[in-house]
Amino acid sequence: MADAVAPCHAALNSGLRRHGDAAPAVEQALALAGLIELSVGLEKPELVPDWGARLKALPLTAQEREQVRHTIAEPTLLGPWLPGTN
Repeated sequence: MADAVAPCHAALNSGLRRHGDAAPAVEQALALAGLIELSVGLEKPELVPDWGARLKALPLTAQEREQVRHTIAEPTLLGPWLPGTN
């Protein structure tokens, strides 16, 4: 599984580094949620707290938080960083 997921993780990470500051908060949140999920899948949990802290700091509406939760397979991974996620 890691072989299939690693390129996605690298692409999201690269895109966020290059364009994240200019992207709307919800787009940053979508990328960060993906990075959190992929980091867990790649067995790199040490990366998750940094991604999570960035996600938590974004000013998102309730609708945007719901959108972010629905973009990943396991939304409970976002619980500590996305209000309303259990």
